[in-house]
Amino acid sequence: DAVLDKMKGELVDRFSRGYSDETGHKLRTVQNSVTLSRKFGTAIKEAKEREAHRAQTASEQAKLREREAGKYAAEGTGAVSAKHEQFKEGEKMQPALFPSRQKESSEAQQAPSRVSIGDAAENVLRGMMPTITARHGAAAKQAINMSRGDFVRQQRGIKLLEHNKRVALTMGVGSGKSIMAVGGFAHLHSQGKVKRGIFAVPSQVQSQMGQTAAEFLDPEKKLAWFADPTASAEKRREVYADSGTHLTVVTHQALRDDLMWAMANTPALGFAGNTKAVWQAMREMPELKRNEMMQQALDHHGWNWDMSVVDEGHNLLNRRGKEASGMANAIDALTNKSEYHLSMSADPAKNDSSEVFDLLRKIAPHRYQDIPQVQAPEGVVTRNQFMRRYGPNIDASHVALQREMAPYQYAEQIPSGVERHERHHVVEMGAEQKQAYQEVTDQYNAARRAHKRGNVDLDALKKLSPKSFEGIPEDQHEEHGRELGKALGMLRDSGYRRVLNTHSQSAKLDRVEQLLKEKPPGENPTIVFSHSLGAVEAIVKRLQSAGYRVGKMTGGQTGIAKDQARIDFSPPTKGKEAKVDVLVTSDAGSTGWNGQRANHVIQYDIPNTAKGFEQRNGRADRLGQTRDVSVDVVRTNTPLEQDDRDRLTAKGKLRAWTTASVDQIDDSGLAAEIASARSGLADEGDEEALPKAA
Repeated sequence: DAVLDKMKGELVDRFSRGYSDETGHKLRTVQNSVTLSRKFGTAIKEAKEREAHRAQTASEQAKLREREAGKYAAEGTGAVSAKHEQFKEGEKMQPALFPSRQKESSEAQQAPSRVSIGDAAENVLRGMMPTITARHGAAAKQAINMSRGDFVRQQRGIKLLEHNKRVALTMGVGSGKSIMAVGGFAHLHSQGKVKRGIFAVPSQVQSQMGQTAAEFLDPEKKLAWFADPTASAEKRREVYADSGTHLTVVTHQALRDDLMWAMANTPALGFAGNTKAVWQAMREMPELKRNEMMQQALDHHGWNWDMSVVDEGHNLLNRRGKEASGMANAIDALTNKSEYHLSMSADPAKNDSSEVFDLLRKIAPHRYQDIPQVQAPEGVVTRNQFMRRYGPNIDASHVALQREMAPYQYAEQIPSGVERHERHHVVEMGAEQKQAYQEVTDQYNAARRAHKRGNVDLDALKKLSPKSFEGIPEDQHEEHGRELGKALGMLRDSGYRRVLNTHSQSAKLDRVEQLLKEKPPGENPTIVFSHSLGAVEAIVKRLQSAGYRVGKMTGGQTGIAKDQARIDFSPPTKGKEAKVDVLVTSDAGSTGWNGQRANHVIQYDIPNTAKGFEQRNGRADRLGQTRDVSVDVVRTNTPLEQDDRDRLTAKGKLRAWTTASVDQIDDSGLAAEIASARSGLADEGDEEALPKAA
């Protein structure tokens, strides 16, 4: 009863905070003692404290028992306990009866309590509960045994983190990076090397990371973690400053916003609460200045972490010719000072080798710095210097690039243990779709001719890109059209993709439906990926009309909605029936979550990078999968989607080179000479003449 009462209080607390966030009005709350508060308070104490408390209780009860002729009367245990409870209740009331006695006993102050909004309001809330869909929390089980041999790579990663302190975990999709992060923190905490950690993760991973903590962490260590996607900004900031919370998991976006807020509200920095001014300053100031100001803000607010983890770290990579993002600026300034830091991703680079430099800059800021060459101290590698080495001809320099990355990266490809069967389907458009495709070409040509003459063909532009004019006053359409004329190629390709992916008679939609008939999703749960939100809606509509149980996940949903979509498709509770068999998702669902209930993946279009392609497949083809996985890639025979395929192949080379296992990097220099000598001596039967490699 006491545990249920305590849980009720936690629910009421979350409801009252949510009500306040939604309406702007605060509910009046009070602290009430939980049912059987004294017994509950005793039960949750440490063993020694429990024994001492029981001894004290026994002594107090002895004083209250009736005596007859100097001996205890024949009272039952229940009667004595009842007297003791009455005595304690009287003690609690004394401060109210006698105002001079303001100080309550330490026991009364520490009595377990819970939040209440009053019986009437709680009865209304109780009546609502049957209509509320539950969001299942973390399963409190310990199913992961890191001492098993099949977790040897994860063990190596944790040991490398302990030794090197700052590491890029470039592990394959679904290889257990989350386990390594949580396990690494737990190991370092047990060694007394870290006290608190901050984890920045995608929104759909936040509660899942909490589940990993529940499964992995030893309850005896009493590590407290926070991974609540419903928490308000105020609650997060409260947790950041709470030294009793050892591990905090928040989204990238939430951490960015909170860091900007912290800087804006640090008086010494002079922003006077203006977060927009912080954004601008972070863009313009040198990196070292950003780091210094961030540290001032953290110190001011008492946000102290000695370990940081960035999951899906590729989202924070900056590329040559592209302005650094506000998120990268803020989180980099935080992690720069972390003694222990993990950047986790299946891919260290998405587009070119300049992203590899940015990764190394985040992991080893003492050696890799984005500063002019003339300002670089001895031993520091600048971006320009790095790009001269590895930018022009990566085909020829990729082995040297691997060696450059090796000291700062743990790269392993951990097989899922099942077979992946990949098929590419090239489909031809039907007559109606071909006509719509040709109309895009005609509109593009008309707009292009007008642009060359210095004019604007508004009719063609509005047909080519109707959404581009939404919200623009009509008297500004011509001026806006002139600006659009500078990017006609992009508008044309966007129009082509709209026809290819969302047309009601799309050949790709027909092929998806055919693939599901071949592999019924009731027996083969399926994830369908598309880059376009419009395509997601078109696929959902088509499959629902065909009678399938369909769910969707997009970046436009809240973290809670995405989490619910994941749970509907892949319930975390064993034995619970899924609500959907086909999950259609944009690229917002391509990272971070475990979708291994699925054994069928359909890629409705080809993503921009090899990383994206593998991330999609990795929702199903991952460690822990028990069935072979089928991957179907659907594209048309148009030049546009053939170019997509060719680009994927080219970028796949960079991915293969930068994710190769460190064991596959050949020795060079002195190491090569030693290896050669050892090999020669081994051939002669004198292997012990040289020391073995560590």
